[in-house]
Amino acid sequence: MTVNPRNQVRPLTNRSAFTLLELLVVLAILAVLVGLLVPAIQRARDAAERTACAANLRQLAAAVHLYAGAHEYLPQGCAYPFAGSLRRPVNYQSGISWHTSILPHLDQAELWRLAWAAHQEDPIGHTSPQHDWILAQQIPIFLCPAEARQQGTNGLSLVWGLTSYQGVAGTGVRHHDGMFHPHYFVRFAGVRDGTSNTLLIGERPPGPQGYFGGWYSAEGYTRCAASQIRPAAANAHGSSSPTGGGDCGRAVGPLRPGQLDDWCDVVHFWSLHVGGANFAFADGSVRFLPYNWSEVLPALATRAGAEVVDFD
Repeated sequence: MTVNPRNQVRPLTNRSAFTLLELLVVLAILAVLVGLLVPAIQRARDAAERTACAANLRQLAAAVHLYAGAHEYLPQGCAYPFAGSLRRPVNYQSGISWHTSILPHLDQAELWRLAWAAHQEDPIGHTSPQHDWILAQQIPIFLCPAEARQQGTNGLSLVWGLTSYQGVAGTGVRHHDGMFHPHYFVRFAGVRDGTSNTLLIGERPPGPQGYFGGWYSAEGYTRCAASQIRPAAANAHGSSSPTGGGDCGRAVGPLRPGQLDDWCDVVHFWSLHVGGANFAFADGSVRFLPYNWSEVLPALATRAGAEVVDFD
């Protein structure tokens, strides 16, 4: 009988495969590539978020200018329009934050109308469901894209929309030497240091659970002054945390890195970007200031201090 060669079973002697050594070399190469790509992707992401954050600040600064053009003064850091009629100190009234005041210039005229109606109905602002509803609204332009949180919460039923941007309150909330202060009017004509040399708005992420980071304040003077405006001075808040407990030290600069879960990082400017934070100036321009500019920040924060700052 003749055997057909085509039906013969041939051994698979030519089959190729990775040896263990070759596999380890490939894995090592992949690990090196991943090690190179991940930091590059993170840097690209941070650059994109920083650029988008700066764009938000430009729009906010433009809205402040539009408000000033309509009213001849900037929005108050926290306004208390019913202070006289209620015969109560402003610290017992709900404050209208500067974020709220510029809503009509951010295509949010209806939300402003509802907010104003809520303040008229309940100037104290502690129990009104109208205040609570507005408080919970999330306004994308008030948040840096690097911020993953959208709302803060007290762990119960109350939630509030967050902001990454604080009005610059000079060297102290009550010093009245900056651009935003509670119950205090500032005009661009009074910026004698020059609008290109004076800080208007800066970055500072909300604190733990979003505390001291709501854009809409309806809980009284202290909350409004702590959540929407920020002084640029090392000792503006003393050495204690904003909750009244813990020692934050007196050497804390007004611009330095921070952590989202640290109460002591609520009292100074910082950002979720690498190396510094974005700031809008009174002329509407935006600059990224590195953390080593912390000592210069108080001079930039005052509107008429006659300080000379060299940006070169």
